[in-house]
Amino acid sequence: MSNKNSPVSRVSNKVPEGLKRHPHANPLSAPFMVDVGSVESILYPCAVAETGAVVRLRAFDGMALGQKVTFNWKGRSSYTSSQQVEDVGRYMDFIVPKETVLKNTLPGELVRAEIYVSVSGISEVSPVNTIHVIDTTLSIPAVTVPEAVDGRFNPDEIPERGLKIVFPQPVVINARWVSYGRDGGVIATVSFAVPEGQDFVYMWRTMLDQTESGGEVRINYFSGNADNILVQSLFTALQVIRS
Repeated sequence: MSNKNSPVSRVSNKVPEGLKRHPHANPLSAPFMVDVGSVESILYPCAVAETGAVVRLRAFDGMALGQKVTFNWKGRSSYTSSQQVEDVGRYMDFIVPKETVLKNTLPGELVRAEIYVSVSGISEVSPVNTIHVIDTTLSIPAVTVPEAVDGRFNPDEIPERGLKIVFPQPVVINARWVSYGRDGGVIATVSFAVPEGQDFVYMWRTMLDQTESGGEVRINYFSGNADNILVQSLFTALQVIRS
């Protein structure tokens, strides 16, 4: 088990009971793309599934059932979509069509796009997050996790050896595990190496303990594609459940 006093990378935007935000403070955080592979917010189109790129909005103060949340993407092409709050306290995901992502690419260049949301009943729009879209190339496959049936797993039922992650091709540089809580905040993240000649690892129990029911784990890695270009893989997203 992990030490309860160990620091983790999770930051909460929820204000504790008894405290109030400054009257001019924005309760919304900037939406972010879970498909980016680095703190530089670089989006690899080859790492985006055919279903589209995932943009996540964290749960926010004042969240209420039925609120309309509108997502905006502004770049070489624009995209907007809306949905209503159905689960108070849980993050909301918006999908940017892959066609929109590809329209924001130029050969040999990083193309800037901005993402933000507006919410009914909140006067201010969210802070803006800037994404840089890299030129597209061929994709490499995602990892597989045999014990995550239908993309779901219960960390409490995983043996002490850890959760098996299988890599379809050799890992170059590193792989990455990110654990998101139910509210969409990052609980923990780790980059790790895979020994040469090995096609699987067992994720450590300490990382499995830093997950939350209703949250999500996303895994990806770097390797060479069919054109011998180093790229980020497609993501594997696992829903966390606990009985």
